[in-house]
Amino acid sequence: MNCTYCEDRLSDYLEGALDAVERGLVEEHLKSCLVCNELLDGVRTVMHWGKDLPAQLPAPWLASRIVSNTPHVIRVTWRDWMVGVWKNVCEPRFALAVLTSTLMLGWMGSPALMEPVDRGPSPSGAGTRRPVSPVTVKKPA
Repeated sequence: MNCTYCEDRLSDYLEGALDAVERGLVEEHLKSCLVCNELLDGVRTVMHWGKDLPAQLPAPWLASRIVSNTPHVIRVTWRDWMVGVWKNVCEPRFALAVLTSTLMLGWMGSPALMEPVDRGPSPSGAGTRRPVSPVTVKKPA
């Protein structure tokens, strides 16, 4: 047994919570280790101090104060959630956001703005496309 194992079990040893085998191992280690013996005396002293301390009763107002300061949790139902969503959907800024997003996605993903570009054979065999300006200007001849 090493000192770390013994240190972890000192309070259990003093309280009589160890089984017979572990108790025997701790006692055997304590006979041969002065450092653990000093630690045992220190733990024993602290445990006696703790037993001598008077039990403190809580103030009579403490329970009511805890209850009054505890936030009241309101459970959100499915209906409440839907009402909240509907309020947001009915706002003008939501409609403007949907309109702007639809126009931008429609404009950016429009196949009319793409023209085929031949860059030679590609490994996949498919041609590539590149975006072009929606307005083409012809030069006068």
